[in-house]
Amino acid sequence: EEAGHIVVQAVNGQDGLEKIISEQPDLVISDITMPVMDGYELIKQLRAKHPECDEIPFIFLSALADRDNVLEGMKLGSDDYMTKPIDYGMLLIKVDTRLRQAKRMIVKKQKEQIKLYETLKQQAIKEQISLSSKFSTEHPREIVIVGESDQNLWKFQQFLEQVGHYVTVITSGTAFLQKQSSLNADITCFWTKTDDLEVKD
Repeated sequence: EEAGHIVVQAVNGQDGLEKIISEQPDLVISDITMPVMDGYELIKQLRAKHPECDEIPFIFLSALADRDNVLEGMKLGSDDYMTKPIDYGMLLIKVDTRLRQAKRMIVKKQKEQIKLYETLKQQAIKEQISLSSKFSTEHPREIVIVGESDQNLWKFQQFLEQVGHYVTVITSGTAFLQKQSSLNADITCFWTKTDDLEVKD
């Protein structure tokens, strides 16, 4: 806290797991020897069951200084391992280092997502241009669409107009029957039903 960080404390591994999930902290410092749930089980569950926490840096800070303990902690997914007694200067350096690394990873991921979005966007534009070119015509047609007023109908109308045709939309079967003699359409497209009648009627 004196170094400017906001600290949330947990009394054991189970409490720590619940607070990590709910608080989504920028970094976790955990002991290993704790009641209810030890640090090893904490990181096992965190890494195995909570992928939303994968990018949170995790540091073990323990009196267990044996090489096997350090290896076990790192193998389970800890990003760093410090032993007691605490070297506060080294601890702050490691905290700052891990936070900078995490920030770089977030920025990198955001750039990759933006790049992917732009790539997909350009691909979609190319496909739309290709589709429009395929269906465009030098001889526009008078097209009547008779159908239920749903989103697909309006999209179909928009597409036909984009490629150069003249489109009339009629969503009432009764209205179509009344107007059909006066319609001068090259093509009439029927949906299976209109807002008031099914086409088979």
